[in-house]
Amino acid sequence: MLCKFDYSFYHFRIYTFVFVSQLISIIMPVKNAALFLDECIESIISQNYQSWELLAVNDHSSDGTLQILKRFSALDSRITVLNNHRNGIIEALKTGYNVSKGALITRMDADDIMPKIKLEKLQQLLITSGKGICCKWPC
Repeated sequence: MLCKFDYSFYHFRIYTFVFVSQLISIIMPVKNAALFLDECIESIISQNYQSWELLAVNDHSSDGTLQILKRFSALDSRITVLNNHRNGIIEALKTGYNVSKGALITRMDADDIMPKIKLEKLQQLLITSGKGICCKWPC
């Protein structure tokens, strides 16, 4: 929470800025990541910050990746499975970005695990510092 004081002309005002819950779009290109995907998606679902959407873009996987993505999508409406109609990570990211609804956007690799507070800290950092922030975890 941030506070700003305005001492102008005999008035005392306190402005309180509360971190409003904004939708964060997580774009995740996925190719043959079946071995890691359960743990990766579970780490997103267990975030303290719950206002997110996961856009998992399947990039022509030949293992059980698509089935895992569909299973999680059926369990959680915040997870959307997309298919990359071209090839490669850049095209997969573009595919996710084109349908993202979030005011804030981040990306994740399918073999990563997200610490429980990552989205909360990321949202706070972006709100206080503005766009264009690049941050190495932990912030």
